[in-house]
Order: sequence, then C-alpha cells, then structure tokens
Amino acid sequence: MENKITIQFENGEESICDVLCMFETDEHHYLALLPENGEEVFLYRYTETETGIELDNIETDEEYEKVADIFESILEEEHDYEESDCGCGCEDHNHEEKSGCGCGNHDKEKKDDGCGCGNGCNC
Repeated sequence: MENKITIQFENGEESICDVLCMFETDEHHYLALLPENGEEVFLYRYTETETGIELDNIETDEEYEKVADIFESILEEEHDYEESDCGCGCEDHNHEEKSGCGCGNHDKEKKDDGCGCGNGCNC
C-alpha cells in the first residue's frame, strides 16, 4: 500500500494525501485520505487497476454513513490497541492517569529508580 496519493478535485486543484487506511465491505473497497494541509478526512471507494488505484466517489448518503461508521470503528480499535500496548501486561488500567497501573511505562516523567521496577521506589 502506498503511503501517499495525489487526488485531483473537480475544480482542477490537487492535494497530496496520506492514506490513513484501506478497508472493504461485502460490496466495495474503501480508503480514508488525509490531505497534508488539511484536517478533514476524505473517504473514497477505490478499485485497483494495472496502473494503480482508481478512486470513485461514494454515491449515496446511506453508503457514506455506513463507510464513515466502519472507519470510525477502525480508529477506535487502533486507539484502544495503542492504549493497551504499554508492555506491562496489565489489563484494566487507565492510561490517562500517570502510572495508573504502577508499571511505570505511562509516566514519562519518572526517573529510573535503580531497580528497574518503574514505580519510583528505592529498593
């Protein structure tokens, strides 16, 4: 998968976009694009051809809502994975709290305590 793609709008303007993800439903393949100079994510239907990727507009509001919901769930899954992938092995801690589980992997301000446990103790 390419990391960037250039899209051309109907008015002739071009935008270089980061490919955030590609996914499929039973019916079509889709991708989510983020322009380098923008904040709005674009969702497109796509087809792979011999020369690359061909983008198609999503035709109906119903299809767009379905695709947007899928994309949102993908983002939530990735966010949940990133939060739980601290490496400490614990399951139910809150990553927004500083060292909420005591593993020390979440509190970047903690100094090495010498024993390596990460709890800031002096053992």
